[in-house]
Amino acid sequence: MNKKRWISIIIIVGLLAIDQASKWIIYFSQSFPMHQRVPIILIGDKPIISFYKVINYGAGLSILEGQTWFFIMMAFIAVIALSILIYRFGNFKTHKVFTIGLAFLYAGALGNGIDRFTNGGGVIDFLEFTFLKDLPGIGFLFNWSCNFADGCLTAGVILVIIEFLFLDRIRKKKKHMEFEKQALLEKSQDQK
Repeated sequence: MNKKRWISIIIIVGLLAIDQASKWIIYFSQSFPMHQRVPIILIGDKPIISFYKVINYGAGLSILEGQTWFFIMMAFIAVIALSILIYRFGNFKTHKVFTIGLAFLYAGALGNGIDRFTNGGGVIDFLEFTFLKDLPGIGFLFNWSCNFADGCLTAGVILVIIEFLFLDRIRKKKKHMEFEKQALLEKSQDQK
């Protein structure tokens, strides 16, 4: 196997291990009871980030709740599609950000897919960004918990967007400038 792909596999396995270990620790811990907020970061007496253990049977914000097989199938399709993308386009040497983004997406999809398959269709969520609930006018949008796999999915999307919006353009511009420089060099040599 290509050395560059091993980097992706190492990233995926590491992220997946953190995801599954964190869910296992939180799920079986008596210190974090189900549906009870346990502040972990405070500013003064105001919780900023809390543990809030819940089993989510839906997608983000609990939409499509109870569609277990749909979510398992989507996770399976995502893992297969991401495997193909990593195999075909994951080149750590030339596209580091894109390859890392794909690895994060893979780990997040697989982590939540494992949860759905092993927990009766539910995903163990446990992190709550409590401070977001206090935002005036939009705080109600942040009434949810997440997990490490969700963070991997979010980071993966951000990295892929950065690749396509910024880094790909920079590479194309640099390649175009090198092409123009080579053309000018050849033109000057022809004139001699």
